[in-house]
Amino acid sequence: MARVNPSVNKNRYNGILNPENTCFLHWLIKEETNTVDFYQKDKKKYDQLMLNLQEDISKDIDKSKNPSQTALCYVPAGNIIDYNPQGSFDMIETLEADALKLPDINH
Repeated sequence: MARVNPSVNKNRYNGILNPENTCFLHWLIKEETNTVDFYQKDKKKYDQLMLNLQEDISKDIDKSKNPSQTALCYVPAGNIIDYNPQGSFDMIETLEADALKLPDINH
């Protein structure tokens, strides 16, 4: 990679790149590798998994004493792929564990 943003090395906070540099590096890698979406394969995999589970999750929410609260319990697991977990994880196990947790805000 011949092009490098000079601010990449100087704009670090405790060894972590700031969002501007992260965006630049993603753009640069996409340009150099002709890749549109790094996560396309993973997104399709987990989208299909969630679509397959949609009916079961909907039933669980509908039969709950507090459907809104139960739905909120699924949110962290549904978003786990956005956090780019390191290594492997079991989506079903994560959904089941999160569905049993009460939200921190419970009014």
